[in-house]
Amino acid sequence: MDFIALVFKIIFWGIFWVALVLTILTYFLFWFELRINALTTGQPLQISWFAGFKSLFIEFCFIFITILLFPFRAFRLYPKPKILNTEALPILLVHGYLAHQNVWAWFIHQLQKKEGVGPIYSVNFTLFSSIPAAAESLKGKIQEILQQTGKKQVILVGHSMGGLVCSYYSEYFAEPDEIARVIALGTPFQGSRLCALVMGENATEMSPDSSFLSQLLKRIEHSSIPYYLIASKMDNKIIPWEAALILDEPAHNTLILENHGHLELLISRQTIEQVSKWITQ
Repeated sequence: MDFIALVFKIIFWGIFWVALVLTILTYFLFWFELRINALTTGQPLQISWFAGFKSLFIEFCFIFITILLFPFRAFRLYPKPKILNTEALPILLVHGYLAHQNVWAWFIHQLQKKEGVGPIYSVNFTLFSSIPAAAESLKGKIQEILQQTGKKQVILVGHSMGGLVCSYYSEYFAEPDEIARVIALGTPFQGSRLCALVMGENATEMSPDSSFLSQLLKRIEHSSIPYYLIASKMDNKIIPWEAALILDEPAHNTLILENHGHLELLISRQTIEQVSKWITQ
């Protein structure tokens, strides 16, 4: 029993320190970017210490729980979608880099309470796979959803890299009129400087000025599929935060939040309310 307790302690504290180091590192880089920008432009920092520490604490807790639950990523922490006789379109949620479907648990729990929201699904894809490969893996899941619900269209909602996966599927793999709309939360459409510190082909694709992103953006700009975006000025993983925009200037279908961290977007009341409006419009 002492040995088992020791193993659990090692696992717990190992995850604790990994989550803490990752959180502090991303927020340091975020603060450094803000500081350089403030010195360059002569503008003072606009973020309060309270908002910063609150966001950092939420981010740490979310990373800790995400890592802790990673071995159980195949098991959903929420009920199966209810297939009702309704006009509402089904929704597929796509997670981000190094995450899994259960990061959506609270999001789904809250979204299901909204009137007019259709059945909600989620998916896992292989770690470190390229974004095109992850997008192609959505094919079977989307066909399964359409068959189960009897609908001809699905709404895609992606967080972080998941937004790029949804976009790539919509522009390169989807059948005509198969995707009703794409909703992207904290997605690095113009890349993130943080990708220089992480590994995988997908990290290279998400680097600023990558040819992959430039080609995808050209397809999106001429797409007939509606895109809706949520970005935050305190996003500690999309550096700079403006990289979460498709265009340099926010469009009418874009919500910009002031003080949400990258993972906080998944539990934010403001995020869930706005996504609900876009889904049911």
